Amino acid sequence: MLTVTVATSSSTAPVFDEEEYSVEVAENEPYGTVIVVVHASCQSSVVYSLSDISNNLFNIDPSSGVIFTTVPLDFELESVHNLTVHATNIAGVVSVASVIVHIVDMNDNRPVFSAMSYSGNVSEAMPVGSYIVDSNSARHAPLVVQATDVDTGPNALLTYSIADSVAQNVFEIDSATGAVRTKVVLDREVRSFYQFTVSVHDSGSPSLTAESDVTVTVYVDDINDTPPAFSQQVCFLYHVQLE
Repeated sequence: MLTVTVATSSSTAPVFDEEEYSVEVAENEPYGTVIVVVHASCQSSVVYSLSDISNNLFNIDPSSGVIFTTVPLDFELESVHNLTVHATNIAGVVSVASVIVHIVDMNDNRPVFSAMSYSGNVSEAMPVGSYIVDSNSARHAPLVVQATDVDTGPNALLTYSIADSVAQNVFEIDSATGAVRTKVVLDREVRSFYQFTVSVHDSGSPSLTAESDVTVTVYVDDINDTPPAFSQQVCFLYHVQLE
């Protein structure tokens, strides 16, 4: 009786469990964070390596196939990394698999106002709910306070609000667009301009606010709505005759 066992030749290439691995990792995770473990089946031992390490952001343990980060990743610099993993057996036969690393955005950036300050005009004849006109716009466009956030999704969804309690009774700002309009009828003879601050925060968790509020100045334009008035209704004249 003779038993013959057929073994895989050492020249047979290793076989990865998957031809393409797709993983997610949050940005700002500390270096050494494990993102995926790749595996290739082979009769002999296998050595793993990365052919492109994406600017030395990743590395792989040659014996276990554990891929880990070497630095904290930044979504704003690059959101997707494509890696190529090599599995080499003792005969030098190589198999290749792809690893696609998707970086998950975290709320790590504050909103930033687009300008240092804003100014606008509004006529005292305008009704309640009138938009303030941007002083720097040649087309009389509405005054819109703007900020940007380099994060994405809810982390970049901004909400504007007037910070001054007194100004909140006179003006209102669209929380989504930043457009400013009146809440009352203004009177230049009572007050010729208003100055207040606007704050902005994103919708991330936790929410982040701009490092400082922005100043908004609104000038009330005069119209001819007040007739002349004598300083007194009756004038007394005295005639003195000199001898």
